[in-house]
Amino acid sequence: MPFSVNGLWKQYHIKTDKPCPLSPSCFRRIWKKYFRKQYVKARQRDGLCQLCKIGHKIDKISENSVEIPESEKKKLQMKKNIVLCHKIIDKETKEQFQHLLNDLKTGQGILTIDFKGNITLGRGPRELGQSWYSRERRTIFGMMLFQKEADGRISKWHFNLVSDCLTHDAVFVKVALSRLFASDVWQSFKFKNLAIWCDNAPHFRNKAFLAYLLELIQDKEFTEVCLCFFEAYHGKSQVDSMFGTITHWLNEWVKTRYLNTTEDVLECFQINNNFLPNPANNFFWKISIAPELWTLRGVKTITNIKLKEYQYFYFS
Repeated sequence: MPFSVNGLWKQYHIKTDKPCPLSPSCFRRIWKKYFRKQYVKARQRDGLCQLCKIGHKIDKISENSVEIPESEKKKLQMKKNIVLCHKIIDKETKEQFQHLLNDLKTGQGILTIDFKGNITLGRGPRELGQSWYSRERRTIFGMMLFQKEADGRISKWHFNLVSDCLTHDAVFVKVALSRLFASDVWQSFKFKNLAIWCDNAPHFRNKAFLAYLLELIQDKEFTEVCLCFFEAYHGKSQVDSMFGTITHWLNEWVKTRYLNTTEDVLECFQINNNFLPNPANNFFWKISIAPELWTLRGVKTITNIKLKEYQYFYFS
């Protein structure tokens, strides 16, 4: 149940026979120091896995020992097996990612990619009521690279691209990766093997994206490229942690300044980036995609592949 610290103070005040010797502010300080971990604040959770929710309901039914007809038992057992398989795949996928990270060698890179929810421009300290209907939006595409340094430690590099193209598809991903691979900082890494990890969104799991990865091998950009998918609804990675930081930056920025253009967004990122532990490892770029490329018409694809049956695609 939701609660407030003041509500807890009132309950403490009512339960004691004598007047409460602690003021609300003093009670709050003591609560934060000694009792905060004993209470869990109610919070909203979104993006949950439907299969895991079904499995949770089945477990509750089993715990309550409810009498179930024989026909319903078979259906529940089938659903339980599907949920169990889903959890096994999720566990094995995360173990595979950690195994690749632990065995990372020089000349190899692991790149996790994802789209952030579109951000809204036209925000600031003072806003007109009608401005909400005419606000523009921008796409943020995040990429996080793991690579092994000469001293043996694994370094992390963040690359975040801002664009006015709001179409999240394989064309956008292709342009974003091409921008990254052509940058000077990427060329300095001299990668031969690359593993790309992403979620199961349709802008990643499609034949046009696979065709682009095949072109990278044919053009000898890499010797080996592996495309790996996290299990559905379990694809949260450190890219999403950076997205949370970006959201905090933007919310703090609009309290004192206006956010009207893409340049304002990049300025917000660059200023706040200086307060992070490794600011030199974070890059924020603006990319433009021609309007005629905002659809998948005419894009080269790979045929005769059933995408949903595979978690990994390997090119060499």
